[in-house]
Amino acid sequence: MDGIQHPFNVLLLCGILGLVTCQGDIKDFAVCEGFGCEDPITSEFMHSYSTTENQADESGWDHTVNCSDLSYASKAQWGGKTTAKYENMKKKVSIVFIHHTVLSHCSTGPDCVHAVKKVDELHRGSFGWDDIGYSFLAGEDGRIYQARGWDRVGAHTIGFNKIAISICAMGNFMLQAPDQKLLDAIQSHLDCGVVSGKLEPDYKLYGHRDAIDTESLGDFLYDIIKTWPHFDRDTPRKIKPPIL
Repeated sequence: MDGIQHPFNVLLLCGILGLVTCQGDIKDFAVCEGFGCEDPITSEFMHSYSTTENQADESGWDHTVNCSDLSYASKAQWGGKTTAKYENMKKKVSIVFIHHTVLSHCSTGPDCVHAVKKVDELHRGSFGWDDIGYSFLAGEDGRIYQARGWDRVGAHTIGFNKIAISICAMGNFMLQAPDQKLLDAIQSHLDCGVVSGKLEPDYKLYGHRDAIDTESLGDFLYDIIKTWPHFDRDTPRKIKPPIL
């Protein structure tokens, strides 16, 4: 994908290869002006980053919240670049989409940092975006890696980018089931989102395939999230984005 600059070429190649990383709104392919590693988020960790003026840092977390079960890598921790170009969410998030990268699996901190950087290289370099399209990525090392975070509009699910966040599992889950550590990380992250006020307590959970025609998030991972309490079993598929 290196060197691809023209939006039509990106769309054509994505259609041929079925790359799940090609999943932003159509406008995002052209203009997308939207836009660590071992440290668990503990109360002590949070206190060291909080200030009286602004309790949330660039990772999007309110560091007065105790999410001790979560191991989280901020953008600064995994070596990502920050950008001043972004659009903020207008209200608290009530929809979550799960994706997969169809790229390398990773089960150690260094391997997962490398995998995140490959996604960053693809989205910034090949697509020309200002940031990774997803809100977060999850590794089989048991960590969540920040991309756009909770508060910034993403480029991940057509029609839903301004009202939903996405968590992208690193690997191909059409071929195998994810390690339990990845599943635990996603669930802890969502629980912490509710506790921290970033996510509505009655949020709805979907797979990427529930919104568009794609194999993402993979059959194995999809079968698992369908058993989770917040998975929306009642809304007919494909789900329709609201008129904003």
